[in-house]
Amino acid sequence: MISLRGLAGRAGFAPAAPLACAAFALAPVVQGEAIRTSTGLEWTLFQLTAFHALLAATDSPRRSAWLAVAGSALGFAMASKYPAGAAALG
Repeated sequence: MISLRGLAGRAGFAPAAPLACAAFALAPVVQGEAIRTSTGLEWTLFQLTAFHALLAATDSPRRSAWLAVAGSALGFAMASKYPAGAAALG
């Protein structure tokens, strides 16, 4: 939720960020995945965090730190589900 809120704020939709978080949390797919033993939500979290960190690296003076966060998040995403490797290559 924190990453989704930060991503909405960075894109210029800060007033809509709480609504985006609520819409994501209340989506039936998310509710279904939350009660199952699955890697779907973890994969989503790590991919979203990596994307947010990559966007933050574009206009931050601490670019190397943000790129390290993005790389770590992509590594965790790849550890949770192999198709995440497509994001690392893309």
